[in-house]
Amino acid sequence: MHGFEEQKLHRNLDRLLGGWVQSGALPCVQASVYRKGETAYSRGFGWANMEEKSPLREDSIFRIYSMTKVFTSVAALMLYEEGRFQMHDPLSKFIPEFAQSKVAEADASGKVQLVAPRREIIVRDLFTMASGIPYQGENTLSEHAMSTLQKHGLRDEKAGKPWSALRFAQETAVKVPLTFHPGEHWWYGMSIDVLGALIEVISGQTLGDFMRERICEPLDLRDTGFRLPPEKVGRVVTMYAVDAKGGFAPANIDRTRPMEYIAFDAGGGGLLSTLRDVGRFARMLLGEGALDGKRLLSRKSVELMRTNHLSEQQYRDFAWGNQRGYGYGLGVRVLMRPELAGHGSAGEFAWEGLAGTWFTVDPAEQMAAVFLVQTHPGRHFDFVPLFAQAVYGAMDD
Repeated sequence: MHGFEEQKLHRNLDRLLGGWVQSGALPCVQASVYRKGETAYSRGFGWANMEEKSPLREDSIFRIYSMTKVFTSVAALMLYEEGRFQMHDPLSKFIPEFAQSKVAEADASGKVQLVAPRREIIVRDLFTMASGIPYQGENTLSEHAMSTLQKHGLRDEKAGKPWSALRFAQETAVKVPLTFHPGEHWWYGMSIDVLGALIEVISGQTLGDFMRERICEPLDLRDTGFRLPPEKVGRVVTMYAVDAKGGFAPANIDRTRPMEYIAFDAGGGGLLSTLRDVGRFARMLLGEGALDGKRLLSRKSVELMRTNHLSEQQYRDFAWGNQRGYGYGLGVRVLMRPELAGHGSAGEFAWEGLAGTWFTVDPAEQMAAVFLVQTHPGRHFDFVPLFAQAVYGAMDD
C-alpha cells in the first residue's frame, strides 16, 4: 500500500485544489502523488482556457519553465558518466568564447568596470548557478546586457535566422559580463541554458534531439519537448497573467512558441510537458536513475545531483523565502533542514518553474509529487507549501 490515509489525502487535496479554482484563486491546477510503487492521487480542476470554457484534460500540456533545468542536468550527467567532461574542466575547453569572459565589478566609488575573472567558469559552475551568468533584467549592467542580447536574438529569429543554444552561449560569452567572479556566489540565471549548449557541443546533437533520444523515448515521455507538432498545440494550457487584484488575463504568449524569449532549445526553461510525463521523470529520479527497467543514470550520479554543493557564502545568496531549509545541488534544490521548510524530509530534491509549477522527489518517503498551474507570476508562496503540507499530513505509516 502507498502509506497514505486515502480518504484524508483525497479529501484534503480535493478541498484545497478544487477550492482554489472555485474561489478564483487559480484558473486550473493538476497534481499527482506517487508513493511506494503506487499512484495515490491524480486529479485536475479548472479550465485549460477560461474564455473558451475548455476543460483541463489528463494530457493537457503545460509550460514547465525552470523545471526544465532538472531534465538538462540529467542529460549532462549522462554525458558525465561517459567520461566526456570533468566537473572542473574550464568551460572554454568546449566553448572557446568563454575564455574572453569579463566580470562587471564595482570599485569603492561604485563605478562598474569590466575586469578579468579570478578564474574561468568551470562546468560545475553551470550546474550550481555559480557562473555569474544572469537572467535578463535592468538591475545590473550584466542583466541589462542579457536583455539586449535577448532582443538581438528575437530580431534575428523574426528575420528567419534563429539561434541555436550554442549560438546563444557564444554570444553570451562575449557580450554579457559576469555578475561576479566564477565560483564566489550563487546567482539564479542562465547557467543551465549554457549547460544545454555544452551538451550540444559534446553530443553533436541539438539539446532537443538528445533529450528525445536519451530521456523521453526511454521513459515513454509522450508529450515532452521544446517544440510541439501542430496536432498538439490545442492541448496547451493558456498562461494567465495575474493582476494586482488577483484577476486573470491571457498572457501574450504564442502557443506555438516554447518561450517568450529566443526560441532555441533552452535548457534552463524551454520544455513543455504533462502531469503524466513529469511524474514519470520524477519516478525515474526516485528510482535512483531508473524506471521500468530503463536506467538513465547510476545511483551515484543521482546521489551527486541531490547533494548540497553550496559554500557558506553561496548558501547566504540562496536565501529565497520559498526555499527555507534548502541548499542547492546539481540543478536541484536539496532539503537540508526540514524544520525550516515546515515539511518534507532531509534529502528531498527537485525544482520548480516560473508559472507556479513544482515537483518533488523524497527518497526517504519513497514519494514523488507533481503540482502544475499556469499563471504569471506563479505565486509559489501561496500554493506550493499548502499542497506539500496536505500531502505529508495524510501519511499514516
